[in-house]
Amino acid sequence: MSSGQTGAALVLGTPALEPVPVQGCPICEAAARHRETVRPLGSAVSLHAANKTIRQHPHRAAADFQAAA
Repeated sequence: MSSGQTGAALVLGTPALEPVPVQGCPICEAAARHRETVRPLGSAVSLHAANKTIRQHPHRAAADFQAAA
């Protein structure tokens, strides 16, 4: 931290580049809420974990499976 900075938490991530949670999915929505909670705290690991949960949640695979049936 440089001498010109205060003790304020760093804002992490670029929201425009982060995965978008699927509306109505409780897992995606919980991960998105968690992401916004940890962002101002400066926890890069927690922010990454929330983004990974949203990105890897298997909505497409489940929808594709149901469409094929």
